[in-house]
Amino acid sequence: MPIMRAGDVQHEIDCVVLDKDGTLIDHHSAWFGRYDNSVIAVAEAVGGGDPLRRALYHALAIDTASQRFVADAPNKSLKISDHALMVTTILHQNGCDWEAAEDIVAEHMLPRLLTPLGREAIRGIGDIHERLQVWKSGGVQLAVLTNDNRVSTLADMRTLGIDHMLSVVVAADDGLAAKPAPDGVAHIAQSLGIPLGRIALIGDTTTDLLAARAAGVGLVIGVLSGLDSARKLAEIADAVLPDLHAVELSGS
Repeated sequence: MPIMRAGDVQHEIDCVVLDKDGTLIDHHSAWFGRYDNSVIAVAEAVGGGDPLRRALYHALAIDTASQRFVADAPNKSLKISDHALMVTTILHQNGCDWEAAEDIVAEHMLPRLLTPLGREAIRGIGDIHERLQVWKSGGVQLAVLTNDNRVSTLADMRTLGIDHMLSVVVAADDGLAAKPAPDGVAHIAQSLGIPLGRIALIGDTTTDLLAARAAGVGLVIGVLSGLDSARKLAEIADAVLPDLHAVELSGS
């Protein structure tokens, strides 16, 4: 039986569920530019100045100085539709009619966030293809669970060259409750016919790990390649490692 080792913890598994942004690909390179451009476009559309832009950056947990997202931000793993609602609300609070605010977000924000990125913006965290190929050859099923939309997710997986290795992909617009709800994890287990206790989940945020805990998977691994700190992840994870390349598989 395949045995997954994460630091001092090990567990027999049949499936690894992987988060996407911050676990497989660099979150900041994939998303900072899109959100930054969205804020600028939305603010210009309503004739807003620096105060409005600062409010939007703050709400979206964006640090423009470092061109990164703020670590441990409570809204880090919200769906794009949730972020759109946040921006709509801020525009309304700043004097914009609600329906007009919705139209502005639909025209100037959502297209920038929902359109798949070019290959140059998708940076795998190390050699993702090689790592997943090793695990696949070791006898485990691979799945991706993300709060991004399906079209962009599948495009990102093709860019990484791992789409053919994945048994299941669950995205935010698939009709299931998004992480931290356990629905996506449970769906993956049911689709593959694998007991939840023989699944490992690897993610970079507490949102990922809470979904795993709520579903009752056998091994919960936090990685520091994304948005949350070791302190936050350690509150939930069985083990916290630098990235997924520190996770070992043997015994197949």
